[in-house]
Amino acid sequence: MKKKFVSLLITILFILSNYLIIDSVDGYVELQNTNKGNIYVDDDNKEGPWNGTIEFPFRYIQDAIENATERDIIYVFEGIYYENIEVYKPLTIIGENKSSTIIDGMYKEFVVRITADFTFLINFTIMNSGGYMHNAGIIIDSELNQIAKCIFYRTRTGIYINGSSYNEINNCTFYNNGEGIYIQSSQDNQIRDCYFCNNGLGLNIQSSDAIKIIGCYAHTNGIAFFFGDSTNIESIKCAAYNNNDNQGGFFMSNCGDIYISNCNIYHNGVGTKISNSTNIYILNCNLFWNTHFGVNLNKDSKNVIIEKCELFENLRYGIQSKKAIFN
Repeated sequence: MKKKFVSLLITILFILSNYLIIDSVDGYVELQNTNKGNIYVDDDNKEGPWNGTIEFPFRYIQDAIENATERDIIYVFEGIYYENIEVYKPLTIIGENKSSTIIDGMYKEFVVRITADFTFLINFTIMNSGGYMHNAGIIIDSELNQIAKCIFYRTRTGIYINGSSYNEINNCTFYNNGEGIYIQSSQDNQIRDCYFCNNGLGLNIQSSDAIKIIGCYAHTNGIAFFFGDSTNIESIKCAAYNNNDNQGGFFMSNCGDIYISNCNIYHNGVGTKISNSTNIYILNCNLFWNTHFGVNLNKDSKNVIIEKCELFENLRYGIQSKKAIFN
């Protein structure tokens, strides 16, 4: 298995060792030349020596970080790593297999904390953070980072993005967490191709601006997508289905300029609930089989536009409006 991984790493090395993802004005990521080194980690190397080579890899991921220079690539062989990792320099950290390369945080505040810009974490299972508020599998306190192809399980929050911009969460799975992703006081972040199931909240966005959610699926959560005190959120080609009978799909409160387009929203308690919000656009969506309402508008919401949508077989009402103005 490890020989196969080495072959894969050679391929990844060819692609990544000379490049690192950077940001452009609109948050799009592209590649830039770096020409940096490579470090290996294997929890099976219990006796040493440990120098980070493929022959003598470090036993712990944190040791590799301590001995790395900026923009090195750290390759981690499959195993269970009982660590609380702090990434304070720009690095790319790649696991052998996302299901079997596991970082167990032992119920501490965080499993991984990222304080350096330009950090990339790929192909891990992140599990067992603490259960207090703001405890998380990954805490991001920096910018221009990417988390990709990871699994988050049994955390208070899978990923907590705090006051940070230009991060991308891509192709990750969140299940059995208090909440999958919590974005607070942040802007210009993107969530793409992620999967949320069996969480209290799938994606929780608070006091944030310019967040894009693309191609994400959320089912059997309490609430799939919750937006509070936020503006300029786009949800494109997403699905919210089979979420709690008394909660539901897309919920927003005190928000403005929210765009939900080309989404499937079905078999929830409420498909979309809008409170105290303005300039809400629901476009080209399917809302059906929701237990209570397809769309519930209340508490002085204004300029709600529902256009080119299919609303059918919602058990109480397709659209219910209380103190709302919509088109």
